[in-house]
Formats: sequence, C-alpha cells, structure tokens
Amino acid sequence: MHQALVPRVIKQKIAASHGAVMFICWWILVSTGILTARFGKKFNYNILGSAIWFQIHRSLMILAFVCITVVFLLIYYQHHWLVFSTCSTLCGLDDFNTQVHALLGTVTYALLVFQVLTGIFRPGLDSPIRPYFNLVHRFNGMLTWGGASVNMFFGVDMEKTGLYAIYKGWPYFIMAVVIMIFIFTYALCEWFAFRSKFIPVNSNSVQKLKLDDEDRDKEKPSIVAALLIFMNSLVGIAGAIAIGIMLTDFLKMFGFWN
Repeated sequence: MHQALVPRVIKQKIAASHGAVMFICWWILVSTGILTARFGKKFNYNILGSAIWFQIHRSLMILAFVCITVVFLLIYYQHHWLVFSTCSTLCGLDDFNTQVHALLGTVTYALLVFQVLTGIFRPGLDSPIRPYFNLVHRFNGMLTWGGASVNMFFGVDMEKTGLYAIYKGWPYFIMAVVIMIFIFTYALCEWFAFRSKFIPVNSNSVQKLKLDDEDRDKEKPSIVAALLIFMNSLVGIAGAIAIGIMLTDFLKMFGFWN
C-alpha cells in the first residue's frame, strides 16, 4: 500500500468506528439506561447491595460514557485536535456538516460529562435539594440524548462515512425508526407503569396530573413495561447491526478494510 494512503485509511477506520460506537452507545446503552431508571424502580430486587434498576442504569451509563469518551477523543485525534475547520467560500455541504457535527458533538459531550458528574456527586435521598437534582438530572439526560440523536443525522451526510453517498436515504430511515420506537416505548411504558396517573381509581375523584410519593408507592412493577424496554433494546441492536454493515461495506468497497 502506498504510504500516502496510510493516514487516510486510519482516518476512515476511525470515522467508521466512531459512528458505529456512537450508535450503539446512545441508542442501545443510554436508551435502555434511561428507560430502566424511569420505569424499573418498582422491581424490588437488589444486586450487590443496590436496587437492580440502579445497577443496570449505572452499569450501562458508565460503559456508554467510557466508550463515547474513547471514540470522541479518537475523532479529535484524526481531526488534529481542531474544533473549527479551516474553511473558505469554496467549502461545500460536507464541510458545513462536518463543522456542525463537530460543534454539536462537543456540546453534547460536555453535557454528558456534566450528567456523569451530577450522578457521581448526587445528594442523598433525604437531602432538601434532592428533588432539584432529580429534575436537572432527568432534563439534562434527555437533552443530551436528544442532542446526540440529532447530531448523528449530520454524520450520515459526511463523506468519511459514505452512508449517504452509497445508501442514500436508508440510513436516515433506520435512524428515524430507532428514535420513533424509543419515543413510542417511553410513552407506552409511562402508561403501563403509572396507569393511575391517567385513570383514577375512583371515577368520582378529581384526576391528578402528577403522582405524589404515596401514589407511586402503590404502583406495582409493570411486566409489560419491562418487555417494552427489552424490545426497544432489540430494535436498537438491529439498527446498530444495519448501520455497522453499511459502514463496513463502505470500507471494503474503497479498500479501507485491510
């Protein structure tokens, strides 16, 4: 192989690995962690001294954070540690997408670091600021997931991935389906896990718009919600496999695989 091609081969492999790992982390690990934390708290089983939902949530989020950090640093390495690209009026759509992808990705990663730090230094259950922590942690978590999801659409158009150039709209379709299934799963789990929030026990009572702690204690674990979370994970895995095959085919097609 010609020496001049070596840097490009490395860059292409890093870009493909970056895309595949991000898909797996955000739409399998993080998505499952979010759903488990929201709808798995009524499963009163302990593992290693902590609730099973918390152990699953923490394990998935730590694994996702480590993997995301690795590919985040790798993509900066192949981009010479630059956030802003040197560009002129001759730059095209790919240059624009690359710049937006880099900026949004950096902001999203900063939000992810903040999310991890707030989780590590969370206040105790009896702390007066615990409700504010719960609100911030939940809002920032969904904001970070949303930012990452939007940013992956910008990555499809980038020349280094080859996704749009070869497969046109199929990567967008797969990603849109994964996102919609997650949103649909969240809505269904909300219904099955906290049904009393929507259906009053007493038809003559005033409907509550929010469950208080006493109401939540009366809720039973929802097996349906657990199955929906599992099915959402399978959808994410299927999407990751499809995108992974596309990225691998691109590398093989242009001689970057070996």
